[in-house]
Parts: sequence; structure tokens; C-alpha cells
Amino acid sequence: FEKPERLVAISHVWQGEPTTMSAPNFHDARDQIRAIESAAAYREGDMTLTGRGEPVRLKGARVSARFFDVLGVRPSLGRAFRSDENTPGKEKVAVIGHALWQQRFGSRSDIVNATITIDGDPYLVVGIMPPGFSFPFDGEIWVPYAREGMFGDGNRGAWFLRAVGRLRDGATLEQARTELHTIAKRLERQYPEPNTDVGMTARPLHEAIVGNVRTALIVLMGAVTFVLLITCTNLANLLLARAAGRQSEMAVRSALGAARHRLVRQLLTESTVLGLAGGIAGVLLAMWALDSLVALDPQGIQRLDTVRVDPIVISFAAGVSLMTALVFGVLPAFHITRASRASTLKEGSRAVAQAGRRTRGALIVAEVALAVTLLAGAGLLIKSFVRLQSVDPGFRPEETLTFELDLPENSYKEDEQKARFYETLITRLESLPGVRRAGAVVILPLRGSFNLSFTVEGWPPAKPGQEPTLETRVATPGYFQTMGIPLLKGRMFTAQDDERAPQVALISESAARKFFPNEDPIGRKIRLGWGRGKDKPNVGGEVIGIVGNVRQIGLDVEADPDIYVPHAQVANNSME
Repeated sequence: FEKPERLVAISHVWQGEPTTMSAPNFHDARDQIRAIESAAAYREGDMTLTGRGEPVRLKGARVSARFFDVLGVRPSLGRAFRSDENTPGKEKVAVIGHALWQQRFGSRSDIVNATITIDGDPYLVVGIMPPGFSFPFDGEIWVPYAREGMFGDGNRGAWFLRAVGRLRDGATLEQARTELHTIAKRLERQYPEPNTDVGMTARPLHEAIVGNVRTALIVLMGAVTFVLLITCTNLANLLLARAAGRQSEMAVRSALGAARHRLVRQLLTESTVLGLAGGIAGVLLAMWALDSLVALDPQGIQRLDTVRVDPIVISFAAGVSLMTALVFGVLPAFHITRASRASTLKEGSRAVAQAGRRTRGALIVAEVALAVTLLAGAGLLIKSFVRLQSVDPGFRPEETLTFELDLPENSYKEDEQKARFYETLITRLESLPGVRRAGAVVILPLRGSFNLSFTVEGWPPAKPGQEPTLETRVATPGYFQTMGIPLLKGRMFTAQDDERAPQVALISESAARKFFPNEDPIGRKIRLGWGRGKDKPNVGGEVIGIVGNVRQIGLDVEADPDIYVPHAQVANNSME
């Protein structure tokens, strides 16, 4: 990005944590803030490309018109979005990524101003991004969002947008935060129901994207440093032992007129050659193993595919190699040149060996201490890994296959159409040889859920901004049996729990203990708010059962979700 240090992530603050924004709140903040010269919003999501070969799912984003301008990135072919292309009714346009352009369209330049089909709708391709640009989240295609529906100005309670802004020259992050705090208070006075106790803040974009990985990488660097120090200590010991055999040689050189600093320089040169040889071997090994490392694809590390051995890495390796050469070479060099020439020539290597015994002993103690520390840390990591493997996740992942599906909105506009499609799909899946059960859910376990405020019939109304919340998922009747999530009390969803039936819900055991500690929750009526305030119809219904918990692996505590609602009563286009 152009001047990336000026980019900030803009967000709501809810209960002390940064979170997504509503579209109208973002539009107001963008128009009112002065410390930020330009801002853009986006919502990531998968899209389906059809009409040119086999259908393919793409990682994409719906963005405001100035998205690329804020980031300071220009298409390599064609143009970016115009300011009026967020207006409802405008021709649908798209910008595609460089990799998609190469792989799907054969790098043909005439794809610009050609029409492609995305989610069943025609889109005019207006630009192709340069190689390496994939923001956000490995994006492959970008389309403008129209200021209607969920993106409309009357939907302040629905938080689903992420935002990025560019600081003005001379403006500071603290100035932006102060202004956003003032704007949030103003919006709270103007629209109290959806905005009570909702703040706004800004943080560096780099921190928002990769900040949570820094600690893990620092710990890893610390472990590598310990290994390096152990190696340096070991080599220093070996060189010190070797020095015993060269003491007479150095004494003769000194007797013939060689100054001590020249002898030290000779020995450091030898250790430097050894250190640089190790550095070259390390760089070659890194280049050879890099593809395997990236293929591991640890979750949570953004832009891992851009990792490469570049001049910066080579320079760092050279610097570390020189530093280690000094670390394991300077002690033997000074030790071997310190001894008396006369005593050395008279007594030979025996005197050197005796003189170096104490130094070598100290090096051995240091090496053992470092090794024990490193082994202790490794042992704790192995113990944690073994414990994680034995944690019951709350479902049975064995022999379970998953895939994601998005229905084109123009073909499936009505909730009943969506519900019937998934019913038919699941019936056909269950008829396949070897398939015992099938089900669908919005967001698979351990991949998050959406947080909804709720009320319970008979409870006193909560103050605005203090409503309790539930981690929520939408599921089909067969989902729980397919995943092996047990029913603890009551009943599961059935095919009869459709849009014509009374609304129902299932809650988790942990939610039952937390919100209904001294009563039976079955039969209680819960209403879920889709977004803060009354911007969306409430759903929920009567609690008909309690199911086992999905446990957050790594923490061994009950986590998402707290409540399930039937898909037929809250139909979604996207299911897994």
C-alpha cells in the first residue's frame, strides 16, 4: 500500500472491544471526521463465478467506491470504481485480481470491459489489480456495494462493515481517535436506541491485520535464538579445544614479531569464514524449505503466501552470521593469544589445556543451562499439544466432510425458496451411497458465529446498550445428528419447524447454566434482535431443547454458539 503507516482501521467499540460497523454510522463518520482525509468500507464474502468454464467460488468483497484510492493501489489494467458506482440502480461493475485474471481468463487484456457472471448477475469488468494485491483476506474480486438493503442508511443496528481510512498529512492517530469518540457521542444522542454505549476508534491497519500474531512470532524467534546460542557455545568450546593444539604455533608467530591484534585478527577471520559458510547453508536450506513451510498454512497469519527469501532476509542472515562468528570466535582468539610465549614454548599444549579448562567448563555450564531452558519450553509445548488433542470439541469430526454453498440472490429471493432448496439438497445428499446423515449450518464449529442481543419473556427490559447477547447459528434439522452434537433435554428441530410453524430455538448447556441457573429454560420464549435496535425483524421463539456445547479447542471452555434457530424460519443464502 502507498504510505502504509498512514492507514488505520476504523471500527465500533462495544464492551471495550473493536468490532464491525453499521453502514450509516460509517457514512456519518467518514463525512464528519477531519483527521482522516479519506475512508472506505468493505464486507468480505465469497462469490460464485459462472459462465466461463466450471463454476468457481471466489474470495471477494463488496466495497465503497473509494476503496482502492484509500489504500493507494491502482489497477494495472483498466480503472478503479467511480464515486457514483455505489448508487443503487447503476450498472454492476467488478475489479478482478491478477491471479484470477491469469488463471481464469488467460491474461487476456480484452477482459477489461467484458461481462462476467457473478452470483447469477452480469458484471462489467472495469479493472485488473496488480500482482500481490489481495486485500482483504486473500481477495480475488471486488464489487461496489449499493447503498440499499443491509447497506442502506436506515439500518444503524446491523454491524457488518469493516472500514479503513488514511490519515491526513500532519494528523495523528490520537487526533483521529478523539474525533471518532466525539462523533460516536453525537450519534448516540441522535440515534440512542442502536448507538447507546457504542464507541468508535481507529488503530493502525497493520495492527488490525497481523497484531495478534506478533507474540507467537516473538516466542518462536526466542526459541530460535536459544538454539543459535547453544550452537555458538558449542562451537566456541570446540575452537577452544582446538586452540590447545595451536598454542605453540601462535607462540612461534608471536616470537617472530607478530603483534597480538594480528593473531586475533587471523583467528577471527577463520571463525568468520566458518560463520558465513553456516549462513550460506542456512539461506539455501530456507529457500529449499520455504514452499513446505508456506504449505503448512497456519491459521491467523495473513499474507503468508507473500513470504519469500528476499534481499532483506539475505542481509539479515549475513548480519547474524557475522555476529555469531564473533560470538563463538572472540573468546578462543583472546584466550589463545593471552598465554606467555616463554611458558608456552617450554611446556607446550599441556599448559594451554590446563589454562582453558575453567573457560571451557563455564561454556559447558552455559550451554547446558540454555539447552535445559529450551527443552523445558519444548516439553511444555508438547504437553499442551497432547492435552489439546484430548479435548472433546463437543462434536464428532471423524468421517465428516464439509463444503460451502452460496445461492445467487437474484434466483433465490424468497426465504421459502432458500429453505426448499436446502431441504432438497440434504435429501439428495442422504441418498448417496455411504452417506449416513447430512445437515447444514451457517458457520461451521470453531469458526465463529454472529452475536445477537436477546430478551426473554417475563424478564424486565434491559437498558439500551446493556442487552445480553447470544452467539447464534442457523441450522437445519439434521445438522446436530450429522455432527454428533447430543441432545441433553427436550427435542431437536424437525422438518415441521418451518416458516408456517411457531418459531423455536435450541440453546446450549452453557447458555442454560448462564442465563437460566435456577429454572428450566424449555418453554421460555426468547426473542433475538438481528442487529441492535429494531432495524431487523426479531426472531427466536420458544426454547424446545438443550444441546451439548461446542468447545473452543485450546481454551477448554464452552464457547460458540449459545443458541440455534431453524434455517427454514430464518433462511440464508450461504450455508456449510
